[in-house]
Amino acid sequence: IEEIRRCFGTNIRTAETIAREAEDMTLQARMETLLLPRIQDFSPYLRIEGALAPGALVLHPSVAAAPILHAALAHRWPGLVVFRARGFAETGTGPWKASWLNRQAQKRRQKEEAQLPILWEENPRQLAYHLQNGKRVIVALDDRSFRRFYPVDFLGQKVWLSPEPWEAAALAHAPLQSATICRDRDRVLQITLGAPYQISPENIHRAMQQWISTRVEPWLQLHPGSYAIWLAECRIRSTSAPHPLYQFDTNAFSR
Repeated sequence: IEEIRRCFGTNIRTAETIAREAEDMTLQARMETLLLPRIQDFSPYLRIEGALAPGALVLHPSVAAAPILHAALAHRWPGLVVFRARGFAETGTGPWKASWLNRQAQKRRQKEEAQLPILWEENPRQLAYHLQNGKRVIVALDDRSFRRFYPVDFLGQKVWLSPEPWEAAALAHAPLQSATICRDRDRVLQITLGAPYQISPENIHRAMQQWISTRVEPWLQLHPGSYAIWLAECRIRSTSAPHPLYQFDTNAFSR
């Protein structure tokens, strides 16, 4: 609740409502994720507004329904490359090191993911290669498994985001696109794809901040429950994760 108030500027009562909504959305998304390999036609369950440009790099925040976003886009546009975000259960250290149960759940999830029409990529250095070969690539813009990070103003906080996806797009002369997913009033999921946007290698940091300010923050302000759990987890693990979202030691990412 405190994290919601800090990032979205709400009062306690509104923050409590958002927190309950976030827990419900996360549980529902996790249950739906288990069914993804069995779904061949997503049209009864979701709508897609917009289209993926050939060879585009697609950026999205780490919302609870991200696995559904990946699967639905892969069914619509076969050959989609998904940069596999390593969650806290995989990268945690110390008290947050993965438990036996988490490791077993991860193995089960990987078996389920192998059945999806997705090309999984774990090496960030391969992003430009896929883009140069005309592949559509989708990446969580706040993924913690990159190697380099810039400080960015985000939801009233100073956070660390990696320039590597933006650099890969600039290197490959690939367009950037935004992607969001939320549940509408009729309970059908809505995926919205932004218009393609081209950047140059000379203004990566400025392009990152502009992207966050104009394409990410406005959507999150309308749908805080989609992102609240992720923000809370990042805050809790800010002193133990290998590359935390919140970093108070400004020398930690100078390399």
